Order: sequence, then C-alpha cells, then structure tokens
Amino acid sequence: MDVVDLFKAESKKELSRICKEITVSKADLISLVRLSQESFDIFPYHHAFKRRESTPCDLNLTEKNLAAFENNDPRELRKAFNKLGQLPIASERASAHLFYTLGHSYWHLFYFDIRDRASEKNHWAGGSHIHYLSHLCVTRGCQEVWTSFCKNGKRGLENSGFHIRFQP
Repeated sequence: MDVVDLFKAESKKELSRICKEITVSKADLISLVRLSQESFDIFPYHHAFKRRESTPCDLNLTEKNLAAFENNDPRELRKAFNKLGQLPIASERASAHLFYTLGHSYWHLFYFDIRDRASEKNHWAGGSHIHYLSHLCVTRGCQEVWTSFCKNGKRGLENSGFHIRFQP
C-alpha cells in the first residue's frame, strides 16, 4: 500500500484505513508532482503548490529592539532576544500540495508545517506526519479548501482530514 492508493479510494472509511497504514516521504510527493506534469493519461490530476509564511505581529522587532543592539541596553536586548527565540515556535511555515482534476470534482490536499515534520514534540502522537484532505473527507469544495489554506494556513483547515506518517 502506498500514497497512490489514496487516489483510488472510494470512501472516507477507506481513506482512513489507508492513512493509518502508509508512510509518505518527500520522494513520494515529488513523484506525484512529476506524474501530474508528465503523465496526464495515467494520472489525471493537475498540481498546485503553496508555501505560506507568517509571523505574529508582536514578534516583529521594533526600532527600540534594534537600537538595543547598538546601545547595549540589557533590558531591551533581553526583550529582543525573547522575541527572536519565539520566532521558530510561533511562526508558521506551512506548505501544501493540491492535486485536482479538471472541474475540481476530485482533489487531494497534502499539507504540513515545520512542526508537523519534527520527529518529537508535535501535536500527533505518531511523530513526524503530514495532513491529508480530499473530496471524500469534507463537504467543502476544492476551491474553498484551497482558498482557506492560502489565506489562513493550517488554521483554515483544522479538525478535518487525516494524519499520515511522514519520513523525510
């Protein structure tokens, strides 16, 4: 069983079973992208990719924070370093791969952020993973789901879809 089996599934129950059994790698995603570009007769899906980065406004360094590096002000330096320390934790660096047919009737979305791919200390007990959604998982359409990810990243897709083990 492999990632291509997701595209053959006919029910949400079947998707759930497949997602529990497979492990997806970076090479698998690259292969799907290549298939979508080269073999439309075999793999009738188009591909879209989106990388989204956002930093909470309160973590942007202020003029006062930047000046602390020149003035060597310990209190302001501490504030600046605290903000810098929070950047990797609070910033979102999410990516999504959407595979869809003409007319968007059939679609499959793989998405993740940097924290999901960490082998430890992420929100899924199974470790490193990616998220998966398809036309069989949600009542929202392809364009609505894609727009939601593009505007809000993973937050726009919370509480829907499946986790799949990821092997870097």
